[in-house]
Amino acid sequence: MKTLVVYYSRKGYTEKIALAKVKELSADFLCLETIENVAGYNGFINCLTNQLTKRDMELFPYDTDIAAYDKVIICTPLWFGEPAAPVKTFMKREKHNIK
Repeated sequence: MKTLVVYYSRKGYTEKIALAKVKELSADFLCLETIENVAGYNGFINCLTNQLTKRDMELFPYDTDIAAYDKVIICTPLWFGEPAAPVKTFMKREKHNIK
């Protein structure tokens, strides 16, 4: 079974958990990166605004074929009880490719 771990981590905490899962499962991984600023105080405000207004956050392009994987594990921080905006953007974009 081919497994992919997809994660977004603004501060590095979620990345530690995701990479531990990658190692445990011998999986491939995809780190979601935003084009929009997410660093520092201004980045925090940008993330907060996107989350509360439910806007998509623009992601850097990635060349991973999500449909090629049997299992996709998504690691995300929760912002206001929901997946982080970049992960929601990814899930919306890839919903037909995730098995």
